[in-house]
Amino acid sequence: MRNIFRSNVRWIFLSVVATAFFLSDPLPGEEYQIHERELLQVSVYEHPDLSGNYRVSGEGTISFPLLGDLKVSGLTEKELQDQLTRLLADGYLVDPQIIVRVVEYRDYVYVTGEVKKPGAYSYEENMTVIKAVALAGGLTDMAAAGRIRIKRQPRANSDGRERESEAKEFKVKMDDLVLPNDIIIVPERFF
Repeated sequence: MRNIFRSNVRWIFLSVVATAFFLSDPLPGEEYQIHERELLQVSVYEHPDLSGNYRVSGEGTISFPLLGDLKVSGLTEKELQDQLTRLLADGYLVDPQIIVRVVEYRDYVYVTGEVKKPGAYSYEENMTVIKAVALAGGLTDMAAAGRIRIKRQPRANSDGRERESEAKEFKVKMDDLVLPNDIIIVPERFF
């Protein structure tokens, strides 16, 4: 009985660890790659004139003082940190100490249900339901195109507080606009 209990505890522990590993985000600065339109916080020790927030452009670059435009999309936080350290040490600063963090990630829309490739897709300005569904590979043969819904997350007021306490779900048409972090739900047909 004792061995069965130990075996079950070990199995539960390994299951929890494996689940946490597979569901967790990459460690900051390790694997996550910087994307367009994200906001980076760059801290340069004892140089507040170089420290600050830098928005990644649609072309994947930031404009950094002294260095000009730098291609950053596709780099990890650590890789960008190393690149800035190397560039600033080359004639600008003595032994620069730099920390880079992504502080605002790009927005996504989520498409689920009867689409060919359900998942998260990068949000674009003026994105419509049909464009998000197209990114998800289109509708399956079992999709009920006339019953597509959006689950919209609560939005913040200008003072940072949420307006609503719960997500709202409503029916949409294919040419309706979606907002960042919307969940598009494509139901299955009844027949």
